[in-house]
Amino acid sequence: MKKIFITCFVFTLHLLFIASAFASTPGEIQGLIVSHMEDIPLNSTQIDTEWSVPDGYTGYFYAKFTTASEYTQYTFDEDTTEGLLSNTTGTTSYIHNSSSDETYYFHVAAVWLDEYEEEAFGPTTSYGPIIVDITPPSCNVDAPSSTTTRTVSLSFLTDDAIKIYVSNISYGEGAELDLSANNPMSWDLSEGEGLKRVYVRFKDRAGNNCDTYKDIQYYENTPSVVASIEEQFSPKNTSVSVSISITDTEGGDITMYAVSDSLTLVSIDNISITSIGGTGNNNAYTTSTSAGENVSLTLSIIPVTNMYGTTTISLTITDASGASSTTSFPLTIFIPGDLNNNGIVGLDDVQSTFHFYMGKNLPTSLQQNIANVYDDGIDNDTVSLHDLYGVFRLYNGFSLDQ
Repeated sequence: MKKIFITCFVFTLHLLFIASAFASTPGEIQGLIVSHMEDIPLNSTQIDTEWSVPDGYTGYFYAKFTTASEYTQYTFDEDTTEGLLSNTTGTTSYIHNSSSDETYYFHVAAVWLDEYEEEAFGPTTSYGPIIVDITPPSCNVDAPSSTTTRTVSLSFLTDDAIKIYVSNISYGEGAELDLSANNPMSWDLSEGEGLKRVYVRFKDRAGNNCDTYKDIQYYENTPSVVASIEEQFSPKNTSVSVSISITDTEGGDITMYAVSDSLTLVSIDNISITSIGGTGNNNAYTTSTSAGENVSLTLSIIPVTNMYGTTTISLTITDASGASSTTSFPLTIFIPGDLNNNGIVGLDDVQSTFHFYMGKNLPTSLQQNIANVYDDGIDNDTVSLHDLYGVFRLYNGFSLDQ
């Protein structure tokens, strides 16, 4: 009798344990692994999940993907699982079939049957947002259409790209660069003149790419060309006007300034550059030109009063790209009739003028200008009898107009 009682007691405890076990709810699933990190866009259209529960669990699971527009929080119960297939593998996947982006949440719960064959639901575990981003970023590059320097500035326009690749070879070549730290950026075109294509790949957080390019015509810059300026001669206390012709191959703004290497003969304040359409400030002048256009300017010089001698006038031209060139010419300020340049008109100057007139000696350009004391528009290319008479008058202390 005692043995039967003990057996019945043990059997009763076993039944109570089973009943107690079924009366409780399953525990929360553990070790949930999802192929997409929360709140980080990814362009993979397949979402893979797997999970586990404590050892000894023999029930099944309900798992469901919802869009953010449907639910962000979800609880499994007898109402929400109607028609939903159970899961016994601890894994499931979802394929994003839409052509647009979407945000999902994943929900999973453990389930078993209680002693009444009713489903007992464990806590619902939710994961998300899971962002499936399959839309490439917008992409555009702002750069000059032509340049005369290899280094150009590139500006990048996009809606949500965060990385860029820039290359002269192909898309995706070169280092991956942070867009925010390299916008705009300086870029060196490949060597040699011609049409250069710059390839740019934009990449967003999800890994989507957008490829675009920019064609830039590269001209190797040539400095502005100034027509040669002959040596200039002028009597003392007489202003000098010199015509200048400038051509810039590429066109654009050009700036020029003129200086004298002898400020005692010609000061900077007495040099000016003038033309039509530009702006000047004494010895400096800026104007805009078309490619290959010839620009005519006038350089005006007023020598220091009563000073004579020779100075070099230098004209420097800088174009829009920074290339510059300089041309120079000598300017001699002389005393009319003073052929030997000693400050007075003497008998030897009269004699030299006579020899030039008679053809016994050939004057230099400077001597011819000094001896041509009469600018009558007829005989300035040669020393005439009129000029000989003028030099003789100067020697005798008379002015030319007496």
